[in-house]
Amino acid sequence: MERISIIGGGAFGTAMACVVARSGNEVLLWAREPEVVASVNTDRANPHFLPDTRLVPGIRATQDLEEAASASELVLMVVPAQHVRSVAGLMRPALRRGAI
Repeated sequence: MERISIIGGGAFGTAMACVVARSGNEVLLWAREPEVVASVNTDRANPHFLPDTRLVPGIRATQDLEEAASASELVLMVVPAQHVRSVAGLMRPALRRGAI
């Protein structure tokens, strides 16, 4: 089992988190919205962006970008295109050396 961070808690990031977790990996999902983090962690759901979908076990959410960026050797960026540059710049100092 590998720990994988997914940066972006929208519909695509949440769906990707489910696929990665179903593959036997531990997922740390970063979301900007505190209500998304709360619902993922307490209800195993993301009704804001992926309604009517129950999240599989093995997914934990955080609003702390540094935590998400530094937690894994594999980091998947799934933020909207207009935010890629700013989010990547913010998380760059926290990435592990050699992270993919």
